[in-house]
Amino acid sequence: MRGSRSDATNYYVDGIRVQGNLIPESEIDQLQVITGGVESQYGDVTGGIISITTKGPSDKFSGGIEAETSKYLDAFDNSLVGINLSGPIARNKQGVSILGFRLSGRYTYNVDDDPRNARLSGERRCAPGD
Repeated sequence: MRGSRSDATNYYVDGIRVQGNLIPESEIDQLQVITGGVESQYGDVTGGIISITTKGPSDKFSGGIEAETSKYLDAFDNSLVGINLSGPIARNKQGVSILGFRLSGRYTYNVDDDPRNARLSGERRCAPGD
């Protein structure tokens, strides 16, 4: 971000700094990207901030499944499958959920994640050193 190194961008989920894989899109309520004028609460950041607010407790039971693939579109064969479930655990006297659960997961698979290995029309045109 902003021409900085990859480790110069900080990620926050519900106000807590995290590293590594982030949460699935189905669990995001708000996403904020800060690229300049970073507030002092974030410390010494040279790249930027990506701040994610997750969804709160659900008032009703729900679930979903998503699937994507590029198997027939390119040589990389990128595929993913995601599932999510949510629902209330406890409600107050007005019937509003005050405690709930959210479960989600994602499986990703790709045959080749390096574009340099892609072939045109399934055949190799030239090899390094030819």
